[in-house]
Amino acid sequence: MKTRTHRTIQLQNTATVRNSIKESPLRSFLLIPSVLACFALSPTARAVDPPPDRAARGCVAFHKDGPFVVGGQPLHVVTADLNGDGHLDFVIPNAASGVVVYYGDGMGGFSGPNTFFAGVYPHDVAVGDFNGDGKPDLAVAAGIGGNGPGVELLLNNSDGTFSGATLYPAEDSPSQIAAADFNGDGKLDLAVTDNLSGNVDILLGTGTGAFGPPAVFPGTAIPAGIVVGDFNGDDKLDLAISNYGSQDLRILQGDGNGNFTTIHTYPLGSNASEVAMGDFNHDGRLDLAVGVFNIYPNNHIAIYLGNGDGSFTPGQQVLVGDPQGLVAADLNRDGYLDLAIASFGFNNVTVVRGDGTGQFGAPLVFTLGAFQGLPYDVATGDFNGDGKPDLVLADYFNGTAVVALSRRCSH
Repeated sequence: MKTRTHRTIQLQNTATVRNSIKESPLRSFLLIPSVLACFALSPTARAVDPPPDRAARGCVAFHKDGPFVVGGQPLHVVTADLNGDGHLDFVIPNAASGVVVYYGDGMGGFSGPNTFFAGVYPHDVAVGDFNGDGKPDLAVAAGIGGNGPGVELLLNNSDGTFSGATLYPAEDSPSQIAAADFNGDGKLDLAVTDNLSGNVDILLGTGTGAFGPPAVFPGTAIPAGIVVGDFNGDDKLDLAISNYGSQDLRILQGDGNGNFTTIHTYPLGSNASEVAMGDFNHDGRLDLAVGVFNIYPNNHIAIYLGNGDGSFTPGQQVLVGDPQGLVAADLNRDGYLDLAIASFGFNNVTVVRGDGTGQFGAPLVFTLGAFQGLPYDVATGDFNGDGKPDLVLADYFNGTAVVALSRRCSH
C-alpha cells in the first residue's frame, strides 16, 4: 500500500509530509506516463471575495512531458533539487533495482534514468539533509518481501549522485516513510510504517547520517499513507496514518521527545489509500484528505477538518474514480487548496477544486488517452520555472513516469 506528498525540499529540519501541503521538506512531486489532454478549470463558488485577477488565474491546463522509464513497480515519487542547480529533480523507488533519479533542467525536461541501489524492494523514499552538510539525502523504506528490511540511507555526494546505501534496521516490512524532527534536537528523524504489523517505527537521527534503533509504537493493519504535522497546536509534531487493512485514519500525538500515542481513530468504511494534508477551510488549522476505495461507485476522498486540538470533524465525501495517490496544491491559483488524485483503476488524474471553506467541487477528470497505465502516486511542483504548479505521476503498471506541465489556457 502507499501513501504520498508535494513540497519543494527545503534543507531545514521541519516536517515532511507525503501528499500534503506534497509541501514539506521531504516529499514533493511525482510523475506518470500518459497522454495528458488539456482541460480547463471553471470558477467555483467562494465564501469570500476571490483575488481581483481571479479570471486570469482561475484556469488550469496541462501538456505532457515523458514518459520517463523507471522500471519496477513504482508506488511513490518525490521531488527535490538534488544536485543544487536550482531546478527540481525527481526520485522514484524502483522495486526491481533501487531508486531512480531524473535531473530537471528547469524547462520541464529531465535527464536519466540514474539508478542507485537501495536494498531489496524499495517502497518509499523521504528526502532530507540527514548529515548536516546542506545537501539533500535519501532515506528509503526497503525490504518488503525480501531480506534485510529497514531504512537504506543514501548520502548525497554533493552533485546529486549518492553513495552506497547503509542499512538501519526496522521491522519486517517497511512501507511508508516520513522525515521530521520528532524530538526537537534540530536533527531529522524518521517515521516508518510496517506493512505487516501496522506499527510505526521511530528512528532518531544523530545529525551525522546515522540513526538509532527503532522505537516501536502500536498501529493497525496495512498502513497506506502518512503525514506529519502539529494537529493540536502544542508545537510538537504529530502523525496521521491512513490504513488499508483496518480501514481507518489514526491520529498519533507526539510528546516532543520522539514518542507517540494514538489519540483518535476514525473509521472510513472501506480500504484507505494515501492521506494528504493542508488548511482546506482557511481557519489556520491543519485538515486531512484520505482516499477511500473498493466501494465503487462510491469511492471517494474523505475530508476531515481539524479542530486544532488533535481531533477532526468528518466533512465532505468527494466522489472520485479509484483514488490512490493524492496531493493538495493550489492548482488554479485562486488562493485555495485543490486536490489532484491519481485514479489507479481508471487510468486518469482527477482534480477537485477547493473553495476555501473545506468544500470541493465536482471532479474534473484528466484522461490519459490511449495509454493504458495504473497511476499510483501524484504530486506537484514548478518544473519549468513559470511559477505555475505542474503535476507528476508514477505508473505502477508500465514502470514509467510522466510530467504534466501547466500551460496557459487557450480561451
